[in-house]
Amino acid sequence: MLRTALELDGYRVLEAGDGDTAWELIAAHRPAVVVTNVQMPVIDGLELSALVKANGYDTNVIVFTAPMAIEKEAIEKGTRLPAADTVQALLEEVRRLSASR
Repeated sequence: MLRTALELDGYRVLEAGDGDTAWELIAAHRPAVVVTNVQMPVIDGLELSALVKANGYDTNVIVFTAPMAIEKEAIEKGTRLPAADTVQALLEEVRRLSASR
């Protein structure tokens, strides 16, 4: 559903089944925005966000699904936990972050 909404909005979407593959795609393509899940195999969404920051990439990382218990940890790692609780709200956040790059 999210992929379709992003593609219909004109975005090129790359998908990864785990955080390691996601990191490889980020390093190769340097996207404007990454939407990730906090619970991914190999490298989780928070670790992925930290890697992006540590490598100085100009990529905004959105952790879309995350329990509130990790909010403090996310903030400490510089990760955004938007209040996007619908695909439309997430799409608007992606638009905003893409425009700011």
